[in-house]
Amino acid sequence: VANIDQRASAFAASGAPLDLYGIYGEMGLRAIADVLLLPSVRERTGPTRRFVDFGSGSGRLILGVAAMAEWEACTGIEAVTGLHAIACECIDSAEANEAIPPGLVTSVLADGLPHVDSPAVMAAADVCFMYSTAFPTADDGLRLPEMSASLATVMKEGSLVVTTDTLLVGRRFAFDTLKPVKGEDGDRLNCFVWRVTGAPAPSYNDAYAEVQAHWLGDDALAENDALCEALEAAAFAEVEEIQ
Repeated sequence: VANIDQRASAFAASGAPLDLYGIYGEMGLRAIADVLLLPSVRERTGPTRRFVDFGSGSGRLILGVAAMAEWEACTGIEAVTGLHAIACECIDSAEANEAIPPGLVTSVLADGLPHVDSPAVMAAADVCFMYSTAFPTADDGLRLPEMSASLATVMKEGSLVVTTDTLLVGRRFAFDTLKPVKGEDGDRLNCFVWRVTGAPAPSYNDAYAEVQAHWLGDDALAENDALCEALEAAAFAEVEEIQ
């Protein structure tokens, strides 16, 4: 992990463009471990299950996840060529040192939405994580209309998507769990777990039109009592912790 962090930090300091999906950031290993321990996520781990990190950066998280649980495959999808190259080097090194089995962990270079550049990988995922804090949102800074529509066209029924500080919207995404964790800088991150329901949308345009028509009203939490209750409980617990 230290080796990966050093390479990623040097790459970021070089002035390379990191703004394809917003500010570059990666989830801490302790934080993702907390997410993997959630019952709904644990149910979807195992030797026939696949994990995807969309926006995987230098590959630290996919290598960590591969070591924390049993998977058929752990795949990172990264838009920045330099970070993808670091991930590939570190995966090769881990395989050479027999830290992971050959072929278990891979990094894919793709800079478009999931339905455009990585539909097959996403369609096979049982758990998809995305550090979505800086992803493009609606005007409220909370909902992810484009990403939601894209995922709605490719994710299989029964899979899970985990987002950070942002919300998926649309009929295919049912709120499952909220897990507050600590980010790398000590700040609080809200990890939202979503269950994917129903069949994939026929096209991105259809899914996006539905999101625009029905899921971008003034109240981001409208008709989602479970999510409201989870956020209230998390906020109360944070206040209690501070006091």
